[in-house]
Amino acid sequence: ALENIPFEFQRLGAKRPLLITSKTFISEGVVATLNQAFHGSSLVLGGVYTEVQDMPTTAEQALEAFEQCACDSILAFGEEQVIEASRLLAEHISRSAHDTVELMDGNGLTIQNAPFIAVPSNMGCKRKIRMAMVAPTLSKPENSQVIYKEPDALVIDPRATLNLSLKKTVATAIDTLCHAIEAYTSMQKNPLSDAYAMSAISLVRDNLPKIVKNSRDRKARLGLLNASILADASFSNAMVGITHAVAYGVEKVSRLNHEEAVCIHLPHCMEYNRVSTDEYYGELLIQLAGPEIFADTPSHERGRKSIQTLRNMLMEYHEKLDLPLCLSQAGVVRSDFGKIAELARVSIPMLFNPEEAKQEDIYNILNLAY
Repeated sequence: ALENIPFEFQRLGAKRPLLITSKTFISEGVVATLNQAFHGSSLVLGGVYTEVQDMPTTAEQALEAFEQCACDSILAFGEEQVIEASRLLAEHISRSAHDTVELMDGNGLTIQNAPFIAVPSNMGCKRKIRMAMVAPTLSKPENSQVIYKEPDALVIDPRATLNLSLKKTVATAIDTLCHAIEAYTSMQKNPLSDAYAMSAISLVRDNLPKIVKNSRDRKARLGLLNASILADASFSNAMVGITHAVAYGVEKVSRLNHEEAVCIHLPHCMEYNRVSTDEYYGELLIQLAGPEIFADTPSHERGRKSIQTLRNMLMEYHEKLDLPLCLSQAGVVRSDFGKIAELARVSIPMLFNPEEAKQEDIYNILNLAY
């Protein structure tokens, strides 16, 4: 897919993108990889920016680099922080373009923005994928005009993920499963979100074991990337639930990364929801464990079996990769549980969870996960 980037930029009228990436990817040869992919085209990298840190500062400095290098577009290559910084830069450029015409009659006026293409290196990072689900928009409130720039294209190429550690790969794949499972059991579930969720879970089931055996299996990595897109399309049409609510609280208070927080809490949160969602969990067993186990499991046991399948999977990856199974292993302290539970209780995903959860319920989940 990297070879299609020149065509996409040409279609968007751009020839000189600013590459925004991390120093790690520079040292691992991302520039050489891209130059090879761009060979024979008129596209050239106008400049490279790697100082992705504090978002507002990053956007201002990146804008200066964008102008100094005479760039006309943005190419983001990397993990979430890189793509979020690129998104912010694209918004700055859009607003700068708007500032030049704000005194003019806006009827029928088209504002030119810097084309923006994103290449995610992290399989399962929901915000990157969700950005690509939304077309670039031009909203016009009554008294002002605000431009929100989203990627014009999202490039999914397994070469971008080859240097992702095996532990990180597994954790993001579990996060993908969580997106699909929570969308499938959300209060807003619907036939569209269900179809995406089931396909995503099947792709993870089929491809994650292959990557654990051979971490550079490109076909399997592409399978997980597609699973991530499908799962995020699913929850974009239904919403996630309590696992993401609790993970959000843990991230904010204890600084545990999102994927590991999800891995720790997913089976406990599924148990909490099982009163309302046991039938749905049972339906997902065929995707999680395959048709033979589904057929051999009595219908009334399938929901419980789905949760046990996930527990077995997490235990396997804990033993092989030291993926944390509990909060104490991840360095989270009990004294933070009150703050975490309050943040989780008032977070948006809780509005769509099939079971209402009070602060003491979330506190109990944290104790079980400890």
